Amino acid sequence: MLKNYVAYVRVSTTKQFIHGVSIAEQRRAITQYATLQQLNIIDWYEEIQSAARGRRPVFREMLKALKRHHYGLIMHKIDRGARNLRDWADIGDLIDEGIDVRFTFYFFGGVVWRGTDKKIERVFLWIGGSPP
Repeated sequence: MLKNYVAYVRVSTTKQFIHGVSIAEQRRAITQYATLQQLNIIDWYEEIQSAARGRRPVFREMLKALKRHHYGLIMHKIDRGARNLRDWADIGDLIDEGIDVRFTFYFFGGVVWRGTDKKIERVFLWIGGSPP
């Protein structure tokens, strides 16, 4: 049986929506990743909003749904989800609750990276503490 995941895609500006790492490009990468990993995407959260100040209603709505249903989360790159300390902490909380967090960019770049591996644990330990 396939595990259920939600996908989050974000661009900062309407210009980025068309050029750069567009919503369509992120969706393509996530869909391809989910197919290769045999993951079932049950919902998409899409946002055109800067993450710099943390005012992202769609991101907040997604966090609530993930905590309620314990689906996994797939994003294209970490910077689509976390651009400030609060966002990092929120993603860390998901991981602590056993929610599988995955990033497709790192997979297709030749490195399989999952939110539960030691690298991200070291990053979270370093935030607010001494470097590993």
